[in-house]
Amino acid sequence: MLRQLVDDLASGRTLRWPLACAGALALLLSAGGARAQEATADAGRLLAVQQRHFRMNQELVIGGMFEPLDAFSKGLAPEGAFVWHLSDEWAWTVLRGGYAFRLDTGLKKQLERDFGVAPTAFEELNYYLSTSIDWSPVYGKFALRNAKLIHAEALVSLGGSFARFTSSFAAGPEVGAGIRVFATPRMSVRLDVKDALYRESTWKNVLFISLSLGINLGGAD
Repeated sequence: MLRQLVDDLASGRTLRWPLACAGALALLLSAGGARAQEATADAGRLLAVQQRHFRMNQELVIGGMFEPLDAFSKGLAPEGAFVWHLSDEWAWTVLRGGYAFRLDTGLKKQLERDFGVAPTAFEELNYYLSTSIDWSPVYGKFALRNAKLIHAEALVSLGGSFARFTSSFAAGPEVGAGIRVFATPRMSVRLDVKDALYRESTWKNVLFISLSLGINLGGAD
């Protein structure tokens, strides 16, 4: 064996594996260093995240609501709300409400004519009041045709609602989601979708789609 080792040393064959292992180790170390540099650069970029440009305090919301789920009539309502912003992410919609005007689809008259169903058998939404806690975890900005920056946020809400129908009152839980686009530090446009589940003799589902103007009463940019 000693002679074989001497022969290998003389021919250089014994050094091939250590040299190959050393080369592979060097490649691994260089790759690891490159990844470490990339991670360090990424960490540096994370430090550049900006805070919210628009801040809310107390908000007055004025707009309109559309109720699309009722097969017999659709609801249109002027709607208003007062929102107290507790922080950048959390807010309390102290009170939201509206009075619904009905748009007949013609289905009610068809059922009355063909089946003799009395009009009082149909429960329609008249007015509603609700309160909710709103959470806005997403805030960002994007460029409009590379000419103007648009600031926007997305929110979700959870609360309760009370409503007056044709011949009864009902209450139940309400969940929702919405998008806000800031026009100025004092003005923003909101699109909110809320789903309320009211308990009458049976459960009744009402969907609210609201487009409104939010007026910031005390925030700063």
